[in-house]
Amino acid sequence: MAGDNYNYVDKNIAIIGSANSGPVLEPIETLDKQHATSVFESGDIVKAYNNLIDSSNNMFTNNIYLVRIKEVDSFDKFQQYKDSYESLEAYDIDIFLPTNFLFKDFVYEYPKPFYREEVLDVVPYQSEYKLNNDIEDIKYISINDNYIRDYEVIEDYTIKLDFVPTKSSKMVVKYYTVPIISLNYIIYVYLDGEKYKTLEKKFDFNTKNGKLQSTDKTIREIVGINKPNLKFDVSIENPYVDIYTSSHGFDSINFFFDKKEYVNKRIKESYYIKELGKACIKNNSIAFVHLDQNTEINEVKNIRQTILNNYDTELGKMIVPTPTIFDYGDNVDSGISALAALANTRSCHESLTNESIPGHISLYNEINKHDDYASEGVVTFVQTTRNGLAPHKAVTLASYNNPYRYLKTTRIINELSKRISYICDNFIGGSVEYAMDELPDLINEVINNMVREEKILDARFSINQVSRMSLEIKLSVSLEGEISKVTSSLISHIE
Repeated sequence: MAGDNYNYVDKNIAIIGSANSGPVLEPIETLDKQHATSVFESGDIVKAYNNLIDSSNNMFTNNIYLVRIKEVDSFDKFQQYKDSYESLEAYDIDIFLPTNFLFKDFVYEYPKPFYREEVLDVVPYQSEYKLNNDIEDIKYISINDNYIRDYEVIEDYTIKLDFVPTKSSKMVVKYYTVPIISLNYIIYVYLDGEKYKTLEKKFDFNTKNGKLQSTDKTIREIVGINKPNLKFDVSIENPYVDIYTSSHGFDSINFFFDKKEYVNKRIKESYYIKELGKACIKNNSIAFVHLDQNTEINEVKNIRQTILNNYDTELGKMIVPTPTIFDYGDNVDSGISALAALANTRSCHESLTNESIPGHISLYNEINKHDDYASEGVVTFVQTTRNGLAPHKAVTLASYNNPYRYLKTTRIINELSKRISYICDNFIGGSVEYAMDELPDLINEVINNMVREEKILDARFSINQVSRMSLEIKLSVSLEGEISKVTSSLISHIE
């Protein structure tokens, strides 16, 4: 990966999104524009690929992989993007370019007890199909991967297609149900103030039957003891269900569960960039993500804070929100493609505003409030009199005081981590003693090479964990322009 004279530039780019044809969730190494069109015909990934080539003035010598997702609904698209990252794990991706979602996009994830997925056999000339659970809301139906919109729910468990299928096939139904929750509870029996007996019981709470449900029998009948001077108490470990009864035992046991409140409290907004960031961390890569032209600075700030608060703090350093509001020229209208082409043609330690940038991308508009956007983790641009794309600030989503705030730092550390990972991978499965003997010299050689290339000033490392199955290396790197050292870590292991 280092290339001749260690002149490393990003080698592998993955473009993920929709297309009119071609295999789904299968990385295709694309040779040229004609090849991209022959496989995928047209669509977002073909357009982004063409933009990438045009932005670099046809200087690409690296591998570009196109991965098609088949959009159905937002829930399915979210899952397909996650699957696409897994399909690319063996390809050592340096830059991810997702084309079909924006920086601010998210899906609602519902509590697992309410979600079901069933695969049914489609019988020729049969239009009604019964599911295993009550149907509260249908999320998605497909037959042979074709999205089905024409149907109705005719009974609690049954869907009816508005057409009559003529061939045997498979139907996938994703839906939310009204579940029956099995509740384990404990009855404590006291006689004359002393604990007399403890019983474990079970109650099936059908959320369709309302918030408050009770046992058919009184607590004395359930226990089967009717002595005088008895007192009763009940408890339940389920944190979202309340249970109570009278202490004398002549009443039923009551269970209270507010399903709506439970669901609302547990619905999560899962941002697309969360899974993308996790994939980048795993691959030591970066991702350029489109920022909608109508997104205000305050919205960027709020999303950024939500992500930094709720997800791994490392995630932010891998995500590079890139505006789409610029006219990049006659052949280029994709911000992420243009910036990826620029990053790819420059070595990791070189400025993206270097005057020797190849290519002919004229920038006709400039963004207002450069520093306001840049402070929130958005790449901003300025008008340039020369040909070429000129970022005002190329920043990541990392927090203000994080050394990874600037894209240059992230790229340098990613390259160092990748070079060391290649070495460490060769020792997985072998002798621990041999690894400890050989690794220090090999890692020092990598560090010395990057010092000679003027990409880093210095680096120190420690081998924190060594086994036949995994290696963990901690890095402390001194960089040009950074007051404090930048710390990082990498893990090589057998999947």
